[in-house]
Amino acid sequence: MKESLWSLFSAGIFLFVMIFNHFKQLEKFQGENENPKFHGYKGRINIRQAPVNPTNVSEKFVSAIVDATGVDKILDYNDPTTPIGAFTQWQLYQKPYGQREGSSTAFLSPDILTPDGLGENERKLRVFYYSTVLRILFEGRRAVGVELLKEGKMLKVYARKKVIISAGINSPQLLMFSGIGPVRELQQAGIPIVFNNPNVGKNVTNHTLNTAIFSMNQRDMADLQGDPFALYTGGAFLPHPFSRMNGRRSVQLIGTVSEGNLIIVVIFLQPRSRGTIRIQNNDPLKIVLADEGFLDNPFDMETIKAIFRMYIKPMAMKLSTIDSAYQLLNPTIDTIDNDEALEEYIKENFGHNHHQQGFLRMAPFSRGGVVDNQGRVHGVDHLIVADASIIPFSVDGNTSAAAYLIGYTVAKNLMQEE
Repeated sequence: MKESLWSLFSAGIFLFVMIFNHFKQLEKFQGENENPKFHGYKGRINIRQAPVNPTNVSEKFVSAIVDATGVDKILDYNDPTTPIGAFTQWQLYQKPYGQREGSSTAFLSPDILTPDGLGENERKLRVFYYSTVLRILFEGRRAVGVELLKEGKMLKVYARKKVIISAGINSPQLLMFSGIGPVRELQQAGIPIVFNNPNVGKNVTNHTLNTAIFSMNQRDMADLQGDPFALYTGGAFLPHPFSRMNGRRSVQLIGTVSEGNLIIVVIFLQPRSRGTIRIQNNDPLKIVLADEGFLDNPFDMETIKAIFRMYIKPMAMKLSTIDSAYQLLNPTIDTIDNDEALEEYIKENFGHNHHQQGFLRMAPFSRGGVVDNQGRVHGVDHLIVADASIIPFSVDGNTSAAAYLIGYTVAKNLMQEE
């Protein structure tokens, strides 16, 4: 079967290439700091500043951070003039009344897409449901389409112009099964080589995640129901504990409440550890072998220990002064003060935030790159990657906004080629 498409898709989830008039129109912001210089109001993605009314928990938590670290209390961490500080409200991908917002709800809504996957109003768009892309099709080194599995049937779908993949953690798998990757691994799997690129699947970067658990004043639980979709109760972006004066965001603290306790999520945003993604064999339905390399670089462990000692410990002391019901339960102060015990706690308490990035890195081929500065895959023609896998360095926050920006930039470049 041959289907000509204006642009093509990823494994399962589709399409970043929507036609945006301006990047600010990506979002519709609802919040106190409605500054048009930093937020758009006409876009399709809803961003909600929540909770509407800051809770007692968040006010106490934020006051403790400010007192313990010396950072300012800020209103908008996406205002480039206030990237560092503590805040009582998060900016969430939510519609006005708390429903989850995402690329599918914002860009593949009924005014864009019919229920059977066709573009509305003569829009050149077709979405295949219940489908998994298996590999990219090439004529020589020119990408011409994809092979996919749709409801148990193998199909070949052809692109009139270019193939764009946006499969996130599965993007390197698609390249490797299509013959783009480390030659030895591909040969061992019996995959014909299109282009030998040893950088595919390397340089996996992910933020670290740990937690600190506090008891809390149970009287503060009631006002959490004032905005039940708010998810979080205050937070902060902080500089690296070893270099507080450089003004760069390196630490993210997220407050949330669970089972009557205040949980502080501790995220190190600038890790030096790197991992790998490899294929198991030549079966495209086999899950990849992902080793994210957490804590492989000793610098990351030393940094996380410093975060607990220089941020969490003094914050705990300030918080208990503000309200004695708030006490640090885990790790204990004794654990934080004991180097061996703290290392063990960090390893045993380690979590995952799905912020993988960098494994199809944007850089020159000779410097570890897989794509160029427009997302075009090195060594082949008419193949573009448009997702967080091409981010060349670790972003200093959550990765979704960066992914949207990549999608917008790729779309803009393609439009200029028309």
